[in-house]
Amino acid sequence: LKMINEIKKNGKIIDELVTFFLKKKYHQLKMDLNYSQEKTIITIFLGKLTDREFDLIKECFSQKRDRAMEEYGWVLMGESEVSAELNLVGMCVDEFRMERIEEDFVMIELTRYH
Repeated sequence: LKMINEIKKNGKIIDELVTFFLKKKYHQLKMDLNYSQEKTIITIFLGKLTDREFDLIKECFSQKRDRAMEEYGWVLMGESEVSAELNLVGMCVDEFRMERIEEDFVMIELTRYH
């Protein structure tokens, strides 16, 4: 049952990320999912992210994981404003890494330990 919940949470997180970037007019993105019993790593590659958007995303994901919120709040994903949704996703991940790759690309890596 725990693994099924992890799979559902990962699906919600991916949905929130894709929805966020599509609403922000990023119509081309690449996403990679690496799922194991120990952890899930979600990697996103985007092009042409402004400095302001880069900082906003970094701020949303730079908070600590909140397992209490995750257990009760993840069902609310998709029901709030875009930046609030990213904050909810940020509270569901253990590690976050974001960097510019070359001049026009950004890599975002989110890790969740199960």
